Amino acid sequence: MSQQLALKRQVVFHAELGSYKTYQKGSIWIYDKVNTNVGNAYDPSTGKFTAPTNGIYQFNWYTLSDPKATSHAGLFVNGEIKARQASNNSGGSYQLITAGSSIALLLSKGDEVYIRDGMAIRQIFGQSIVTCSLVWLLAALSVVHGDCNNALTTSLIRNQLSSLEKSINMLASKDQVVFHAEMGSSKTYNKGSIWIYDKVVTNVGNAYNPSTGKFTAPTDGIYQFNWYTLSNPQVMSHAGLFVNGVIKARQASNNNGGTNQYITAGSSMALLLNERDEVYIMDVHGYTANLGSQWTAFGGVLIN
Repeated sequence: MSQQLALKRQVVFHAELGSYKTYQKGSIWIYDKVNTNVGNAYDPSTGKFTAPTNGIYQFNWYTLSDPKATSHAGLFVNGEIKARQASNNSGGSYQLITAGSSIALLLSKGDEVYIRDGMAIRQIFGQSIVTCSLVWLLAALSVVHGDCNNALTTSLIRNQLSSLEKSINMLASKDQVVFHAEMGSSKTYNKGSIWIYDKVVTNVGNAYNPSTGKFTAPTDGIYQFNWYTLSNPQVMSHAGLFVNGVIKARQASNNNGGTNQYITAGSSMALLLNERDEVYIMDVHGYTANLGSQWTAFGGVLIN
């Protein structure tokens, strides 16, 4: 008789602001309306997510500022900012636009992740959302029950232990791939130019080249890519995600609002890639793209 022990840990949460809130600079935003919290790693009383184990985590957060109000949602890990988002809503009294951002991070057990505004007093609308997801598979172990003095049982146990050791070694040797990069300064690009995200936040596996703006798949697999863009007021950008010269996804950030309107456009896509496939961002229309420095970013992670 055998029994399967699934040594598998899942961590996923999604929480919203339960009501309208105003936060001062430096205050952690409290997403107190929890929709899901598998693994209980998110604390709705503090607004903090605490990594329960070492691993790669994907975070997504969305913000809706009231009309004529602004916010700058930064994602922090242990007090250090890792990614930014702008939701400066200077439009009319009925203009409501959700800004979105995402990032994949390699975290250590006990790392604390949270959102806070990095600039000044901001008004936030009550449907602001932050989400996170992680699926971590350690191993699957078959256990054979029997008399340990029995030669056949002993042989079976040895085979199981050998199989487990091979599985663990395979998992341990599997390369981790995750990157996130921002634009180190405000940049202008014409149609057909690859956007260069030259300020690297993380680059586990070194698959992203900040001098060319290209990510080169180190192995066959499924990859998740995220990119978000902040166009300057009165200008437009159309960030396309390309694989080997073929467009796979599009994004529009046509900022026709007032002189103080800054809203982050966010997109994401999962792709099955082959080793050496090249992935990058460039504008897909003929307009000149004026992009806002560290508020414009590109990242990805190998998920399978």
